[in-house]
Amino acid sequence: MTADSGPRIGGRPCELGALVGYGAVSQVYELGGDRVAKIYREPDPARTARLENMLAAFRPADFVQTATGHALCVWPEQLITDAAGAVIGYAMRRVDGPPLSTLFEHGSRLRAFPDKDWRFLLAVATNLAQTIRVLHDYDIVVGDLAPSNVHVGPTGLVSLLDSDSLQFRHDGELFPCDTLTLDYSAPQLVREGAGEKTFATDRFSLAVIVCQLLLVGDHPFQGFPTEELEAEPSPETNIIYGITALTNPRAVELPDDAIDLAVLPGPVRELARQAFGGGHSNPESRPAAEEWFAALDEAYGSVRTCWRQPSHAYLVSQEDCPWCARARAGYFDPFPALAPAAAPVPLPPAPPPAVPPAPVLPPVPRVPSGSSARTAPRGRVAGRGAAPTPRPPGPPSGASNRTRVYVLLLTIILALVIVAMIAAL
Repeated sequence: MTADSGPRIGGRPCELGALVGYGAVSQVYELGGDRVAKIYREPDPARTARLENMLAAFRPADFVQTATGHALCVWPEQLITDAAGAVIGYAMRRVDGPPLSTLFEHGSRLRAFPDKDWRFLLAVATNLAQTIRVLHDYDIVVGDLAPSNVHVGPTGLVSLLDSDSLQFRHDGELFPCDTLTLDYSAPQLVREGAGEKTFATDRFSLAVIVCQLLLVGDHPFQGFPTEELEAEPSPETNIIYGITALTNPRAVELPDDAIDLAVLPGPVRELARQAFGGGHSNPESRPAAEEWFAALDEAYGSVRTCWRQPSHAYLVSQEDCPWCARARAGYFDPFPALAPAAAPVPLPPAPPPAVPPAPVLPPVPRVPSGSSARTAPRGRVAGRGAAPTPRPPGPPSGASNRTRVYVLLLTIILALVIVAMIAAL
């Protein structure tokens, strides 16, 4: 591709770097510095109108925290066109960090955040509620709030990606959200697989994600209904029928190793019951993002570290550490102890060599091709491993001196033998 036929920003040719991500309708490329380019597979006039109105309605800086410089939402910065002037994508700020869905699976969470405890999940939930609060203040509806659209940084700050699917108004025109993730959507949307997106539908999705974060990956609508239904059991089915252990524990059978709902802070449990109970049929009664933020922010200041296991964090209102209790009951510990990787075991010192009656030169050992004299220890996931093996004590100083004397005598004897053999020749 020549510069004349390649993509352009502001009428000037731009060079796309390495591919960093892709989806069903677009690909993301490096653009240099801290920016990337989202390039659509096919130009679309309706999408072009949406992007032009996004740039006119808000600035990217409107979604950046002044104190931290962190972008709550990655808004388009500039349009990217082809040589003919058709809009094929846009430039945006680069955001590193895995998707929020990484935190819902035990192995992927430990690989991405090996040193983070439950307090970190609480911080992510708090920051997500704050992000939705800001967007709603701008009269923006996320529409398809799902873990795949939210990325998490190392400190728990979150950034909402795929802003080109957000629902907003500009100059009296509504630009709707047309995508949907069923197992995180409000019941009125799941039933039909589509529908009008509102603040109320966002609030239901926020409630689901917050609970799943604090339950360490357990979906709040997981489990098998105790009464037979026409549809197959799934989170989507339970959302439609309003079946969750948070509002009616008798209506659903949870897995034996499910996280105890008692880990949820009291005010958070109440908000969840409000969202999934009365809010199931009455969308306007679902708690707003600022209510979630207030409850989560208060809970964050009421977390303590377990005295038995420093990798365990839980609420001060709980008498015992719930993660230690899980381990004692024989269930997996979501926050195992942090330990250094196992160190190689050193060999003990060799005994002092005996003085032979006559010098016998040993054969030189052969090392097979491709072998290694020393193999590095294989570490566990995310640098976790057993404690290093203590080094055995060395010989006392007297033994060390005797060893040196033996070596000196052996050297003298070998020298005399060699002299005698030369003289005999």
